[in-house]
Amino acid sequence: HAKCSYVGCKTLNPRRFILRCRADLGLEIKCMQSVQTVSMQDSKGAYFKSTKQKMAVYSPTIIRDFNMEESISLDAMPPVSDIIYTTLDFSAGEVSVSQGTALIRAEAAFKCLYEKEGEEGGLQLAVRRFPIALTVDDEAIQADSDISLSLNAKSIETEKEIDAYGENRVIELRYGVRAELNCVNRQEIEVPTDMFFEEYENENKLQSLPYEEPSKELKHRFTLEKVFEIPEMPIDNCLDLNVSVSVSEAVLAEGGISVKGSCGMNIFGASSDGYRAHDCNAAFSELLPFTVSNPDCRFKISAEAQNPTADITSGRLSVRIPIQLCVTITYKESLTA
Repeated sequence: HAKCSYVGCKTLNPRRFILRCRADLGLEIKCMQSVQTVSMQDSKGAYFKSTKQKMAVYSPTIIRDFNMEESISLDAMPPVSDIIYTTLDFSAGEVSVSQGTALIRAEAAFKCLYEKEGEEGGLQLAVRRFPIALTVDDEAIQADSDISLSLNAKSIETEKEIDAYGENRVIELRYGVRAELNCVNRQEIEVPTDMFFEEYENENKLQSLPYEEPSKELKHRFTLEKVFEIPEMPIDNCLDLNVSVSVSEAVLAEGGISVKGSCGMNIFGASSDGYRAHDCNAAFSELLPFTVSNPDCRFKISAEAQNPTADITSGRLSVRIPIQLCVTITYKESLTA
């Protein structure tokens, strides 16, 4: 997976500029391993001792694409002249499962920067949040499946429309959303642990088989609040705030998992001579409560900002960033066959 963590722009002339983008790339490799054991069904004349073990079985990633529409009303806001840009993000969402079906409920956050009608060069940001519901059918989904979910916007199309009063205060939004579900089911397998033949002498070879057992996905929310003193702040009024969250360290500590990271912020707003952007960073340190039943484990952590806000007053930049941490934990286990 890839995530853009920073975009820088330098203007060379009125018709030429340079974009510098930084992407965080993550590669996750999943492989299946098998070990051949003696068949308890086909070995006639043999007597077996066996054990039953419940273990996780990973299904191939389930991917579904949906096309949806939403009508966004801009009541009590200036009418739209031209749409500058739009973004659409989704919360992690909640998943309810039944046999063969997963119901996804999430929140979409829509942002639209537009030029106000009758005010050349005057910009306005509209922010709207609305719920979405998606249904995914797949035979791999069981009533007790553990599912992790990722939602991403594949496409966004917008156009302005007139409202009941004949003014351009409606935005028609058509978008595509991709849902990716990783499904884990637990099933009981029977493995032989000892055997003998009545008519033959035999030598049994026992082998320890390592495997990884996942636990349920953990979620933890906290809020980062910080004030920056910037005497020569180039922005007087904040229009938009974009935040990229990265995790630099995650280690087991007393009482849970100690997580350290940073938030890269891009603030866009009005200044005395037009519109400008300003970048800044804020570090965070958080303890995610977690009881370790087996210290021989590994975990993968992702983080995302949810509805951040910023306020600028006399060179003071105040930001409030709700952050959600999602943690996937796997334990190292083994059984003998």
